[in-house]
Amino acid sequence: MKKFGIWIFLNLLTITISYSQDCKDCNILYCDGYICDDGSSADGVMTSRKCSCGSDISGACAKVEINLIDHPLYDPSLPSALKFTTQESGNFAIYFSDQFCTINDCFVPEIQVNNNSSFEVPEGDIVYMTICKNGGNAGRRDLSFKYFPVQSSEAGYCDDNLDNDLDGYTDCEDNDCSSFCDAPDSGSGGGLESNGRLGSKLSLRNFQLVKKGSPLLSPAYDIPVNVRSIKSSRNEHSAGNFSDYIPVNALNGLKINESTPIGLNNLTNGKRIYAIDASNQEDRVGSILMISTNSKVYEHTKPTCDRLMGTTLEKVYKKNYGGDSLITYKLTRKGRVPEYAVSFSARQIVPGSVVVENHWTLDQFPDGAYTNIQIWTSTESMLEQWVTEILSNLRSFNDTFRINSSGIPETFIKKGWIENGRLSLEVQSNGHPRPITISGSYSKTEIQESEHPFNFDFQMDGVINTTKKLDIEDFCDLGLQISNGGETADQVYFADGQWGLDYNDLLTHISAHDVTPSEQSNNKGYQLRRNISLEATTEDYISVYRSLHPRFKSSDVSQYNSLKFASSGTGVLEVTIVKKSIKEWTHHFKTSVLLLEDETEFELPFHHFRSSMIEGPLNADDIVMVVFTIKSIDGNKTETKLSLKDLSFESSDLQKEKISPIKNNSLIAYPNPFSNTLEFQFESAFEEPFDLGITNLQGTSVLYIKGLGRIGINKVKINTDTFHEGMYFIHIKSLKGGNRIKKVYCNK
Repeated sequence: MKKFGIWIFLNLLTITISYSQDCKDCNILYCDGYICDDGSSADGVMTSRKCSCGSDISGACAKVEINLIDHPLYDPSLPSALKFTTQESGNFAIYFSDQFCTINDCFVPEIQVNNNSSFEVPEGDIVYMTICKNGGNAGRRDLSFKYFPVQSSEAGYCDDNLDNDLDGYTDCEDNDCSSFCDAPDSGSGGGLESNGRLGSKLSLRNFQLVKKGSPLLSPAYDIPVNVRSIKSSRNEHSAGNFSDYIPVNALNGLKINESTPIGLNNLTNGKRIYAIDASNQEDRVGSILMISTNSKVYEHTKPTCDRLMGTTLEKVYKKNYGGDSLITYKLTRKGRVPEYAVSFSARQIVPGSVVVENHWTLDQFPDGAYTNIQIWTSTESMLEQWVTEILSNLRSFNDTFRINSSGIPETFIKKGWIENGRLSLEVQSNGHPRPITISGSYSKTEIQESEHPFNFDFQMDGVINTTKKLDIEDFCDLGLQISNGGETADQVYFADGQWGLDYNDLLTHISAHDVTPSEQSNNKGYQLRRNISLEATTEDYISVYRSLHPRFKSSDVSQYNSLKFASSGTGVLEVTIVKKSIKEWTHHFKTSVLLLEDETEFELPFHHFRSSMIEGPLNADDIVMVVFTIKSIDGNKTETKLSLKDLSFESSDLQKEKISPIKNNSLIAYPNPFSNTLEFQFESAFEEPFDLGITNLQGTSVLYIKGLGRIGINKVKINTDTFHEGMYFIHIKSLKGGNRIKKVYCNK
């Protein structure tokens, strides 16, 4: 904000004292809506118990005069507000007054504030107030008041691309915009990306967590962290606990909660794991994730992990932190949420001697036991404070300390996205004319062990940014590196959504299971690539699921109106569309179809899906996965086959719905034989009334029911306590569906 710099300097030189001389024993802090100064060389203002109200409230006070006349954002027609910041914890009392220091009641302040509080002020070009540290002793206090018009909240500062307070940071880079800018990710979501080694294990874990209604990386939320107790419990030269590294001074005034992800040590080479989230009132402003490893650096990097999830890597650069230069990077998550991040790993050479390794790729880290630290915040200035203090802590716990930091990539992948099996990359380069090489390998399916290498060369010819589509066949996951011949290459990993199986291994036996590449030749709709087949015997259930995203993030497919797939097999197939916003598994939208031995094309309109608890149609704006389930008949051992192909969300002509063929034998009764209960399932292509009758061998009617059938699978359950042993015939009749007959046997 260079254009405001001269104005601020001149304004401070020409400050005049407006307060009356009746304000004796009070020091005065002069502010202009940007910065504050008491005229001395030290920061802040000296507070005194002799200043009015100080002795009465057992606190230390000072006067504040804020002149808004020349503030470029000041609008006298709008209510004015101030944002209060301080380096000190605890509450401050504010008493509005006039220039003669008149205060109505020292025991009833107009407002109580703490660090980062915002509040409205009385009308007028100049604001007069007394501020007192409740219970505080006399002393110099670093206090600041920043103006913003209430109508625009902090948008005037945080979205103007200007350095409004001359601290070197603009917009969301500035700490003062932490509540205006969107919140960064939680520590519970860090530390893990799917890869070829972990793909199936992580996929099943994520599926089971969704079934339980749990967060995908379950954090220890709602566990407050007392940073004061951390500071008081530290021992000199300890550095044995994660808490030793927490920047307690930089976190002062923020709400700290533990957010340690559960289960990473079962999936990765991480042994001990600890994470915290820092919040400004209700908004998260940053996180720290710490992971110890035994013999190698932690195997998952934040820039690799986040780009897999759709985050954009905006820039990579070296930044100074209290004299130490570290690789720093800015990320933008979907929705323009900024994150500023640093990752480094500390290893002990001998007791009292530590080396911090800071590199872009994992192969640059020497082997050894590490404490791996990832820090990310919503503003760059906050990141600088946190990292500087963490490094200072490391120094204080060791006799010798040094940093090994390698270079940054001259060319890197900003982001990548998969569309119907093809990967597109947005590439950023420094414009160097050297050729750029992309190389790596990919797997075609989830269960394929062999990998397929690839290598591409291209020129950017001075262009800084370009998009490349890789000419690669349909793939499940892919790892690549990109380089223009510089010292450091960029490495990244991409994956498609995952196919997986869920079953009770004590009651289910899988005899055959295969995943094959897609055969879709068109690019219609939102394709869920690859095909799956299985043969199994179960006394419980078996589910086949396909996530839309490798990390089970949700996708908006509301532009489509149906789910389409080809399938063959045996039994009734329950189809569930899982929404992120629905937490209870039994509340998700479901429908059922009857499988036939011959391959059948199904096209299920969204309005066929029903929820047991939610009224109205399915809204497909946050779909996580599609689940196909076959259940055993009444807990008996059931042999089943299932093939699923060409799965996609599409826009269909609902006047020409494609329903699976109805056959006269598409009536299922179970258990058969039965004793005390009997359940029927029949499929209908229409919503219409039906008649259900049961007769014995003599043709005598023993039960008659009238009902309304709905499109899809219909279920009827009856009590058969009064039935005698013998053969019975079930008749279901409807106008459009015709007649269906099933023979059952009662075994008493």
